[in-house]
Amino acid sequence: MSHLIAAEEGGEKLSTDELITTCILLLNAGHEATVHTMGNTVKTLLERGIHTADEKTVEEAIRFDPPLHMFDRYVIEDCTLFGHAFKRGDTVKCLLGAANRDPVPYPDPNTFDPDRTGPVNVAFGGGIHFCVGAPLARLELRVALQVLFARCPNLALAGTPQYGNTYHFHGLDALRVTT
Repeated sequence: MSHLIAAEEGGEKLSTDELITTCILLLNAGHEATVHTMGNTVKTLLERGIHTADEKTVEEAIRFDPPLHMFDRYVIEDCTLFGHAFKRGDTVKCLLGAANRDPVPYPDPNTFDPDRTGPVNVAFGGGIHFCVGAPLARLELRVALQVLFARCPNLALAGTPQYGNTYHFHGLDALRVTT
């Protein structure tokens, strides 16, 4: 935060509102999403007896059980899409979790398949709204899983995981395991 406060470019500094929103973003994306991604992924892999974490497995895990299922976006100009009229300022709910389970780009979408081919999942958004931390999140997940499975080769679930009842994040209340 000190670096954000001190940051300056061309005599410009971040406003108090910009500092607060940036800190909230860093907390949510850099912590909450990472925690839920790790828990969801470990659950998914252990349920299937998988104890490896290559790039394909990580990518499929992010598609299969992402930490965020929905983002709000705002209409910037009046338009009509698929027969529905949207007005400037309307809120649109982008259901990323549902998009990742679309059977058109992802055949048999409710099956976890690390060898799946097809388009990159949309768990990190897309276009101008693509998550700038996505490459780091993928790397963190892959490295953390490799270390976890190397240190705990007999890791197994010790009960049925329960998802939390939260609006914004999709993650587990707890993940009980045995080693």
